[in-house]
Amino acid sequence: ERAEFGLKTARDYHSLTMGNTLTRRGVDGRELDDAREFAELRRAMDTLRISAEEQKTIWATLAFILRCINEVKFTTDNNDKAQLADERKLAVVCNIVKIDPNLLKPVFLIRSRTKILTTQSTKTEAEALRDSFCKALYIGIFNWIVARINKEITPETDIRSENTAYIGVLDIFGFENFKLNSFEQLCINYANESLANHYNRFVFANDAAECAAEGIPVPDIDFPDNTECLKMFDQRGA
Repeated sequence: ERAEFGLKTARDYHSLTMGNTLTRRGVDGRELDDAREFAELRRAMDTLRISAEEQKTIWATLAFILRCINEVKFTTDNNDKAQLADERKLAVVCNIVKIDPNLLKPVFLIRSRTKILTTQSTKTEAEALRDSFCKALYIGIFNWIVARINKEITPETDIRSENTAYIGVLDIFGFENFKLNSFEQLCINYANESLANHYNRFVFANDAAECAAEGIPVPDIDFPDNTECLKMFDQRGA
């Protein structure tokens, strides 16, 4: 498939090397085997009844996104408007997903169009339109996969029925600490810590208090309490 889609190694794509690392590691710090991980991904897709044809469409779209971002380049004409540096590159990339490059070209080169006026993109605008188009495709794939997973794991019976037994899974451990932590990461960590605090309070503290009130002996359970940390963020003027 790599040969079919004309893919090179990860080192050959700028968008994959911007983080200055090509080594993927698991939560235990050990280096991951990409081939093995990909094989497990395919087995998972088979289990979820995602057909071979659908899987190939996903790989083709991802290959298109990767090659489009890295290979479709623009230059500037005499009027400071964008033009394709090499139209053959766009044709090759479009062939991966079997679309007409003439239909895609104006998506990048035309910034806006009305009945009266057509405004061409500058080089910077064309690059931004290309990246936005690829991002939208990627989001579309992600949303489709999530919707498909939800469809496959949704029980045929109503789980709200008293006679239906089910297991619910709640992931509350999402705290991450990077060398450079953005405000976005702070918000993510704060949300996860708040959820963990809520879970601990109701599963451990409240249940233990209820058991004690009913005279049921409960062993002391030591769990990390982040209440004071959350108060620091929640208080006025924090």
